[in-house]
Amino acid sequence: MDIHMKLMKYKFVPTWWFVFILVSNISLVLFTCQYYNESLQLPWWGVLVACAIAFFFILPIGIIAATINQAPGLNIFTEYVIGYLCPELLVANMCFQVYGYIIMTQGLTFVSDFKIGHYMKIPPQSMFMPQVVGTLVAVLVCTIIAWWLMERFPIFVIPHCCHLTVHGLARWTACSSMCWSYGGSLDPVEYSEPKVNTVMSIGSFLVEQWHPS
Repeated sequence: MDIHMKLMKYKFVPTWWFVFILVSNISLVLFTCQYYNESLQLPWWGVLVACAIAFFFILPIGIIAATINQAPGLNIFTEYVIGYLCPELLVANMCFQVYGYIIMTQGLTFVSDFKIGHYMKIPPQSMFMPQVVGTLVAVLVCTIIAWWLMERFPIFVIPHCCHLTVHGLARWTACSSMCWSYGGSLDPVEYSEPKVNTVMSIGSFLVEQWHPS
């Protein structure tokens, strides 16, 4: 603990706040994946495996990020794992990546925000509440917009929506889920954008050599 923390005597964020958010979110995700299983395709045990991966890697990757300011990603690892556990389920692949990789990344970002708040002499509880409220607002807005887009523009739900002119990151996620869900047997050149054709082709080739279809 540094001298500033000792002098200011900030009130720490109670541990049960984090535990409550953790348990409530996992419960909500399990319910969502079970209730909308036909759409999301991810079974309940897939959610638990994804959370276990995030819990296991968040500490070592957090140490690496704090030491060298670089954090290795788990996106390919999570896609590869669920690609073998639930092959040919594209939506399940993307959901597993979110629960196994994105939540770990968001957790580390959350901690880094606390670090910035500490340097700016903002109390931890004052940093905690705006982030929680902001996250809830963002989730509601994104969900409402996503449902509106799917109902207003049915073209977004067609099987090969990767050809649509959408945000690059969304297109990358969709195309990579196609590649890894089929164990590298899917031709990435047919479905991905030109900028990622080379990466997808190399990945598919390596996986195909290691585990032929």
